[in-house]
Amino acid sequence: MLEKEEFLKRHKEIKEFYEERKHSATSDDWETSFASDRHFPFYIPSLLRRVFSVDPKSYPTIRAIETVFLQLIQSTYFYDRKKYSEVVSNLEELLLLPPNIKKENFELIKKYLHKDAVVLEFGSGYSTLAIAKEVKHIYSVENRLYWFSLITILHEILQITNVTMALYASDNTVSEQQFRAATEYVMFPQRVKDNYGCEKYDVVIVDGALRGRCLEAAYPFMHENSVAIVDNYERDKEEYAGCIDLYEEVERSIDGDVLVVLKPKGI
Repeated sequence: MLEKEEFLKRHKEIKEFYEERKHSATSDDWETSFASDRHFPFYIPSLLRRVFSVDPKSYPTIRAIETVFLQLIQSTYFYDRKKYSEVVSNLEELLLLPPNIKKENFELIKKYLHKDAVVLEFGSGYSTLAIAKEVKHIYSVENRLYWFSLITILHEILQITNVTMALYASDNTVSEQQFRAATEYVMFPQRVKDNYGCEKYDVVIVDGALRGRCLEAAYPFMHENSVAIVDNYERDKEEYAGCIDLYEEVERSIDGDVLVVLKPKGI
């Protein structure tokens, strides 16, 4: 949900756009074309083209889906603040599922979250959006197009503005293209620094591909009070051999899918 100041800004702008189009209209269907125009720099349209671009014949379908998303998002700016908040809250109730992680494990994660925290996440999911509600900003990278698309679309519809998403498809094969993609995935924190200026993270969450390499890559971007949280830690424990000396264990979940909280050494 947009902060009050940003909502009022878009509310004012959409009203002005509407009046301008109304007074300059030359056809009876001007409201239809207005609803399908991009009045704000949303990411969803380009994302949808990327998802469906495998079949050029699908463009009319893509355009129709774009229009639905644009109408859904932009129409909320016509409401007053109270109605806007009610509508977005209802959409959250309809669309958001619980974090795709055990409830007890998510409660353990929440112990380390606070409103000023900046989070780095390897592996996106419903937990990304749940974490976003607890922190200042979350930078999340995903290696599967399905999860990247789903979470990007949801955070745009629900107007959760403190989430930055990226997709780098990774695999453990040795082809040049896939190795390059895997490297981009692991080096996500460096990309964030280059593009957004974020140099340190309070919490690093590792719940995706190439977990050992991700822990290594995240280490230089942590400070003395940072923690790294790894889900399913016991599943592929040998994967962490290369970074085991960089961290010390703080605590872990008691049973089930083991979630471990680590603290960086020597920082």
